[in-house]
Amino acid sequence: MKGRDGDPRNRFGSSLDAIKQSQQSDRERRRSLLSKPAVDRPTTAVDPLAEGRLRDARPILPALRLYHRSDLGSEVHYVPAAASAVSMIADALVERRSRVAFTWPDKLNRPLGATISALLRAQSAQPMLRSTVAYYPFTDRKTHSLKSILVDEQDLATRYLDLIRNMDSSEYHGVDYQNAYLLKSLRDASPSNAGAIVSHPNLRELIPTFGPLAQNHVVRYADRDEDFLGEIASRRTLIREASKYRREVSSKSVAPIAILGLPAAVDDINRLFKTETRLAERCDLVVADATDVAFGGADAWLKGLRRIAHLVRGFSREVPIVVITQDGFIAKVAAEILATRAANSRTAPERAKIDAFVKTVPNDFTAQGSGTDSWNTVSFTTHLKAEELAKFRADALSLASDLRNAGYAGAADAVVKAITFVRTVACLPIPLTGFREHLDFMERAGAVSDYVAARYRYLAVADLLRKAESTSDSLGDAVFAFRQRTEAMVDRYADGGEISEFVRELIYKAANKANRTMVAFRDRVVLSAISEWLAGRDDVDQEKLANKLILTTTEALASTLSATSRGAPIDSLLLVNPKVRDFERIILSPSLPRKVGLIGDGGMLGAITTVLSPVLPLFAGKPAERLGAVSKSLTQCAERLTSFDFEKTISPEFEPDLTLDFTIQDSSEGAPYDGPVIELRTEDGYLLRLLPQSECLVIQDDDLNPLRGLPADKVAIGDRIFVFSRDLHDRIEFLLGPVKSEGTTLLSSYQKAVRDRVALIPGGRQEQAQKILARMKAAAEKIDETLDVGRNELSNILRWMSTGRTDGRPDAPRSVKTFAIFMNALGVPEMISAQYWYNAVVSSRVMAIQVGLHAHGRAQEFVKNPHAFYSRASERKPELKQLWEEMVRSASVIVRKDLVSAKQRKEHAR
Repeated sequence: MKGRDGDPRNRFGSSLDAIKQSQQSDRERRRSLLSKPAVDRPTTAVDPLAEGRLRDARPILPALRLYHRSDLGSEVHYVPAAASAVSMIADALVERRSRVAFTWPDKLNRPLGATISALLRAQSAQPMLRSTVAYYPFTDRKTHSLKSILVDEQDLATRYLDLIRNMDSSEYHGVDYQNAYLLKSLRDASPSNAGAIVSHPNLRELIPTFGPLAQNHVVRYADRDEDFLGEIASRRTLIREASKYRREVSSKSVAPIAILGLPAAVDDINRLFKTETRLAERCDLVVADATDVAFGGADAWLKGLRRIAHLVRGFSREVPIVVITQDGFIAKVAAEILATRAANSRTAPERAKIDAFVKTVPNDFTAQGSGTDSWNTVSFTTHLKAEELAKFRADALSLASDLRNAGYAGAADAVVKAITFVRTVACLPIPLTGFREHLDFMERAGAVSDYVAARYRYLAVADLLRKAESTSDSLGDAVFAFRQRTEAMVDRYADGGEISEFVRELIYKAANKANRTMVAFRDRVVLSAISEWLAGRDDVDQEKLANKLILTTTEALASTLSATSRGAPIDSLLLVNPKVRDFERIILSPSLPRKVGLIGDGGMLGAITTVLSPVLPLFAGKPAERLGAVSKSLTQCAERLTSFDFEKTISPEFEPDLTLDFTIQDSSEGAPYDGPVIELRTEDGYLLRLLPQSECLVIQDDDLNPLRGLPADKVAIGDRIFVFSRDLHDRIEFLLGPVKSEGTTLLSSYQKAVRDRVALIPGGRQEQAQKILARMKAAAEKIDETLDVGRNELSNILRWMSTGRTDGRPDAPRSVKTFAIFMNALGVPEMISAQYWYNAVVSSRVMAIQVGLHAHGRAQEFVKNPHAFYSRASERKPELKQLWEEMVRSASVIVRKDLVSAKQRKEHAR
């Protein structure tokens, strides 16, 4: 062959003999590096030393150069846990060994992206790699986030040009050459139209990926993956042979590397392995993704894994399985399933290895380097307080068990909620009386809502216990005795408990230390109360306290540390009754103050121990040392408190009771919504009641468009949604100011009229209420109507008499009939009563609903577009950014979805 000018040199100016000699030497060197164990099961014994040398000789697979769509100038890396998962999948192709990748406390967000990265890295080291990967379970949703992760074209060109140079000339017309030449040419491709946006290859379109298609009760795969280089081909002018090459490489039967998604149903898995030739004959790796297993769905997922393990066990070749999960139970059971598979093969029985990785960041990519953070030595101390709660808990849980066994589930839940309330007030860092005064002040100032304050008030708990007492038949006396005991426990902590005294002592000591101390509380309400309480103390040096003490919440601990100004070193961290979810992330932070103290009661420590016990054996190295130190400290407390069983934590006690009702409508008649309702239950204990057309913000794994609005009737189980709690609305209102109502009403005139006419009735408040109730019953009998004043008649009438306590709230009867009878009992003329109903009560309620809807809309807009709020309230930007980051972590997964009709709601209410 000659060059363009007839010179026996090619167009690159190199001698053909020199090129051939160089290619031959490169092939020999690569073949020596890429030697690996045989694919088929060995029939003879393998020398362990020789096998170890062979494993050590495998090449180091170079990492891909990746960028995020939002910033093409800064290279991004996988976080360490995801990078380890990529290496594990690539090693499984070489070693033919099943592994389990366990991440804790957070999950990998892009396990499919890790699989594609591993295959590309393996292909760059092995040009003739043939691989068919079965991915279980597969959904199209897993591919969305991969489109925002772009691959460097220069890196691809270098890799695949090297692959082509190391190919034999006889292979130049094969599919491996077509794939390499196509990817190599991406660097030189130009926009297809003038002024068109040049798209870059992303992870999704570099490997042909096939999802299962269900049509007419038949599950199959498409013949081609149309998304293979699909975005690139639509916007760029590739090589002339691009269409042909894409058609060949994207073919299910021809593609050298392909990912075949498996459905979740066991029967469909069986059908695909029987009908799809490529799965049955060429599958050489299974990636089992357990990162999105719904609450209560572990059994079904493990059933599918057992079926896959059974199917591949019958192949003549060894097919490794890599399991990726953040659930310790699934990790252990999966390792046993894969161990059974190894035991039935010709090799010696060997349990699948569980590799545990720390994952505490919300995303799998970071702009920082992928270096490993250094773990410092931390000493943990657990302070077990309020030990008197152990006997109270034990007796209460026994009563709850009896009620549940007798069929009184509602009464049992009321008892468990009473336990949680007593534990909450016992763990307050200041006396309950002072805390309530601060809570009242915050409520009057609009800093917190009734919903937030309710969890710290005994009124709601007492009402539930009274209802349980009246509906529990023969067990009513036991519930009554428990209610009396609960009230005594609440009175016990009115002037402070063991924890409040202990925290006060620690804070005073911290003010006199040389180094600084950080104290993290459970939530911002407690943080605000303790801050206000400390500011009013005359027995402490406020200036020294400001320099030596840093107060925060467990959820905002990381952002507080990053925003802390320079000063003396922080050598101590105190966690006061933390949430378990926050505690998991805190203890696995590589860099912590050298002394960490955990303060709480036996219930909180029991919950933490229950979570850590199954996780501790899975870790090794520095994380295991850190978890071991925590476990040792907890065990010492368990020895001192023998009456508390750390292994039998009752889960309902630690589940929040959060019911959020968004079905309130702007009704001029003042009546509640009477139609179908969508009820969504989440893994964090939330129960959301929504109208079918109400918008839910679903979080999707797409950094460019992380939020998607869907009607409530369109969301599915497993979707992650933002939960718009009252606490969120209150925090936005505190930062941005309240939403102002528009319009005027006769509310103030109505409130003055009620107070004036009540003042004319002789006697005290109770006597006045009884007389009004008697008048209302008499008035109802005259017009032959049934009077409905509610379950607590006198309490409701006292509330109606005291109208005007809260601005904008009428505190009036809910129905027009009861309101008219109430006005008649006070001697208000019927015509004026009607005016008050429409222009005072109904109008004020409609305005309150409008304000609530506007506030809810503002909260939704803040979630979807926080940058607009950053620009409008620049002085509040740090607080708003911190709030938005906390909201991202507070997303909750839907575990149950129900459509409740109006008839079902009425039956349930009865």
